[in-house]
Amino acid sequence: MEYVLFPCYFPHQPCMRSIERRTLTFLNNAKSWVMFEMNVSFYELAEAGWCYTGDKDRVKCWYCSGILQQWHVNDDPWEEHAKWFPLCEYILQRKGGDYVFGVVSRFPNLRRPNISNPANAEEIERIRRMLPRSTPAGEILMRSLREDDELQIVREREKCVVCFTHTTNALIIPCGHLCMCLECVVKVQTCPMCRTEIYQTLKVYRA
Repeated sequence: MEYVLFPCYFPHQPCMRSIERRTLTFLNNAKSWVMFEMNVSFYELAEAGWCYTGDKDRVKCWYCSGILQQWHVNDDPWEEHAKWFPLCEYILQRKGGDYVFGVVSRFPNLRRPNISNPANAEEIERIRRMLPRSTPAGEILMRSLREDDELQIVREREKCVVCFTHTTNALIIPCGHLCMCLECVVKVQTCPMCRTEIYQTLKVYRA
């Protein structure tokens, strides 16, 4: 199984995971969108993680719930995302640490809003300090996974997304997500990852 450093397990709006759903938030409220001369399409805004709130030009990230407004004609939605919310796992997953760190380095004194579900800040900071100018951040990210803290990171990812205590051992049918423990899965009716209705669960035994 491939291990992803920034898997986006804890989105604020799981229902907006797809670019198509996020694009519809713009299309369905096109009359409210005031930035008609912005040099990017609704799809490009959605691809960068943004959903339209329906209020002037205010948008919200589907993952970190960060909010931006007062867009300018030539603003880059990816760059603005990295600039204001560099610890959002979605921007780190899609653009990589090298891109995000590069954007942040151009705005070192910016006062950034907090987000409630940031990527592991300690890991990000440790990697950032390791980055020599000549080494792509992607190589450092992969190297960090092979160090002695890899096992601890994997164990954290295996914890139930509801109680954050027990190991995941309940396979949800029909969506197939393994994200909860047996104690928590009986308390919900839909999968916390994709909101699919739960029809059945299977106990998973880890070797």
